[in-house]
Amino acid sequence: MVRDGSTPVEQWALDMRFLAIDLETTGLNPYKHEIIEIGAVAFTIEGLREDFSVLIRPERKMDPKARAIHQISAAELEEKAVSLADGLAAFQKFMPEGSWVFHNAPFDLSFLKQSFAAAKLPWLNRSYYDHLQLSRKLRSERLSHSLDSIKKELGIDTGQAHRALADARATALAFIHLLQTEPDIFASKTRFQKIRRWQRKTEKFEILFPKNFDQIEQYFQGKIRQEAMLKVDFFDKNGYPQRALVQPLELMIFSHNIYIRSRIHPGGQDILIPLARATVHDQELGAINFVQ
Repeated sequence: MVRDGSTPVEQWALDMRFLAIDLETTGLNPYKHEIIEIGAVAFTIEGLREDFSVLIRPERKMDPKARAIHQISAAELEEKAVSLADGLAAFQKFMPEGSWVFHNAPFDLSFLKQSFAAAKLPWLNRSYYDHLQLSRKLRSERLSHSLDSIKKELGIDTGQAHRALADARATALAFIHLLQTEPDIFASKTRFQKIRRWQRKTEKFEILFPKNFDQIEQYFQGKIRQEAMLKVDFFDKNGYPQRALVQPLELMIFSHNIYIRSRIHPGGQDILIPLARATVHDQELGAINFVQ
């Protein structure tokens, strides 16, 4: 294989195996919500291979906001879903060799680790990559690193967005594109260390999701419904302290960190405020620190 008429790709690179994994869940909290769909696709740098998908029957009520995103209906679950134990067993039976690949790995790994524990299954030891992290590090010029934005940029169409298998395929194709367009990383195993240095092990993964997330979500959902304005002290992505009057719009989670997408007033610019080091000045409650 020769990439773009440049350096031939050696056999060690062609032999690399990967497995892109995506989950759909009943909500954002891995301590409270559940996996309802697992999608996975095996791939190499040459393209997609075999794939897997299973619906899992939840034991608790689904967050309506989650259902609005993935649009998995109660009727579809009733007809096709299996128990968590059976779904994880089928996933393990399918699972080929290779490094796992996620887009926003902490989210999916938190749910997987909690689910394996709930099913009394031993946690797996696999190497993994986070495509979201790699995109931020190696494609810093992108205005957005969301999977939907990257799909539009690259012209990737894998079917219905926010279904597990479609998003697993999109993650795999985006990861392949990143590898194939990174200069000379296949020239030698030493050059490939530029990618491999971001590889991690699942056995060392720890769930850092805040246990008080329900209270954080309740507070901000109330402010979003009220279209309230809040004065917030926070640190920007460069580490500089900022103060802004903002209207909260959406609660978001990336890499264990909780952000509130907000609109600055005056001006109308949308920003992501990391809550880990933010102080919200509430007219009724005073200064609130959201420690994760």
